[in-house]
Amino acid sequence: MMLKKKVLLISNPKLKKYYKKIITTYGSKLENIDENYSIFKKKIPEFTAVVSLPSYFVKAEIFNLAKQLDWIHFGGAGIENALIPELINSNIVVTNGKIAQGPSIADQAIALCLSLTRRIKPAILEKKIISRPIELKNKTCGILGMGGIGFCIAERLKSFGMKIIGISEELIPLVSFVDEFYTSEKLFKVLPKLDVLICAAPYTNDTSNLLNEKYFKKMK
Repeated sequence: MMLKKKVLLISNPKLKKYYKKIITTYGSKLENIDENYSIFKKKIPEFTAVVSLPSYFVKAEIFNLAKQLDWIHFGGAGIENALIPELINSNIVVTNGKIAQGPSIADQAIALCLSLTRRIKPAILEKKIISRPIELKNKTCGILGMGGIGFCIAERLKSFGMKIIGISEELIPLVSFVDEFYTSEKLFKVLPKLDVLICAAPYTNDTSNLLNEKYFKKMK
C-alpha cells in the first residue's frame, strides 16, 4: 500500500533504523529527518503530514510555510504546549499517542509509587531502611483521569491487591480492576478514603490547579 500523502517523519538517531524500515515499506512519499528545527523549517512546505512532531517545533511561522499541511501526529500524550492559536484555528487534523503512551507512563507511575512506599530513596542514599516499607495490599488508590493511561495504572495496581477508585468526567467500562467509580465533582468527598492518589488527567483549564491546598488538607 502506498501512502497518498507526503509524510515527514521526525526521529532521533536511535529511531533511524526503525523509520528506514517504514520508508522502505511505504515508498518515497515518506521522508525521515533528524530532530532539527532548521531542517524541519526548510522541509515543511513540501509535506502534507508530519509524524512524531516535537511540540517545541510548533511555532506561528510554521503555519505560514506549511500551506499543504493537513495532518500532524504528536508521539506523546500531552500536547498542551503545542496548542497555539495558529494550530487551533487551522483545519489541520491533530492526533497524538495518548493510548500508545499508556503502558510506559503507567509503569513510571508504579515505579514512583513503589519508590515511596518501599523507601527506596533513603535505602540508596543512606544505605539503610529508615522505617518499615508500606505494603500496598488492601490500601486504596484513587486514579484521577480514567483514560488510556489511567486504565493501565489501575490494572497494574490491582495486581498489588489495592482497592481502586476511578475518578473521571465520563462513565467508564465495567472492568474487574476498578472497584468504585465517581465523577470529579465527588473527588473532594473521596479524598479522605485514599492512601494513594494518582493524577492521570489531561492538562486543561478545568484540571489546572485542581489539586490545591484545600484538597491536600482532606487527604490522609
